Amino acid sequence: MAFYVKITKTFEDSVSATYRFEDSAHCAGTLKFSKPDGQAALLTPMPGDEHGYHFDRAAAKLRKHWKRGELPDFTEWAS
Repeated sequence: MAFYVKITKTFEDSVSATYRFEDSAHCAGTLKFSKPDGQAALLTPMPGDEHGYHFDRAAAKLRKHWKRGELPDFTEWAS
């Protein structure tokens, strides 16, 4: 199954960043990413993503950036 997830930063402070993640049909959810430990928490589930696949991919992509010392304004997951 192919996935495309667009991930856009909507807010950032000294301890976290909030991101909107959406699919190609523009269904969206939001997550909060913790800067100290690299953990993502789901804030708003994405409609139609009952199993959390889009959230998991968005969180994994952000964790890769975080490990490199960055939290970009925009990134994407494509497979």
